[in-house]
Amino acid sequence: MQETKRERFDSSYLKKFCPKHLDAFAFSPSAGVSGGLITIWIIFFFSGTVIQSNSYDVSMSFTRKADHKTFLLTNVYGPSHSSEKFAFITWLINFDTSNMITGCLQGTST
Repeated sequence: MQETKRERFDSSYLKKFCPKHLDAFAFSPSAGVSGGLITIWIIFFFSGTVIQSNSYDVSMSFTRKADHKTFLLTNVYGPSHSSEKFAFITWLINFDTSNMITGCLQGTST
């Protein structure tokens, strides 16, 4: 999970900065010089499905292939612009964890 300042990613770019065993990703693009998130995983061990993606989060469901256990992961970017802060805080306050058996909320901000 990482904050990024890129508008686009593809597999060939991912290979430039990740070990080759990290081979799957989901991302939310940056808007100029702010925002942008990427979540990277090993497809041999996990299957990942994006549940939600917007300018301040990438929420995913992961299933571990060895035992079919599922967990949720939300990668969060705390926006620095006032106009985006309200939407982010509203989303965070309403973040529903009632269905989470196993999960993680990870974040970064500028």
